[in-house]
Amino acid sequence: MKLPPKWSIQDREAARKLAETGARALAGNDRNLQAAVEASEPDTVSLITAFKHSLGTPVKFNPSIICMAERVRDMPGIKRGKDYHFHMKQLLESSQLQISFPEDITTEKVGGRSFDVLHSEMKVQTVTVRQKCYASIVKGYALCLIVSYQTEEEEAELGDILTTATIK
Repeated sequence: MKLPPKWSIQDREAARKLAETGARALAGNDRNLQAAVEASEPDTVSLITAFKHSLGTPVKFNPSIICMAERVRDMPGIKRGKDYHFHMKQLLESSQLQISFPEDITTEKVGGRSFDVLHSEMKVQTVTVRQKCYASIVKGYALCLIVSYQTEEEEAELGDILTTATIK
């Protein structure tokens, strides 16, 4: 996919730290949830993490796009993205996050492939973050594209980026 030139692509270490921070926020003080999140870490690969602005830029919100893959080959019941989302939604609902799912799962094409899309909204301090998690099962992995935004304009910009994706 082609990112606009000024977007900030995170290196592997920065992406790993961001994932760890997200995992801690998800689990909070729940030891069982912490264990579940930690157990999934070896099966998850961050492919790209990018933000519209460099981290630390003084902006109200920093739209982002994450591409990751999680090995699901040992879970034969996960045949398509919506099956993956079923489990993801349960995990998110049991987390410490104030999260809601304003729409049913939809289906969209990205890079010529069909993705099931989980729509969510979460309250982070005084900000409502909207996300779309696109998931498709590819060669035993859940390939996920996660876009985070606040406004319709940011959503449209992220959608334009997704139209440049090629998936082999």
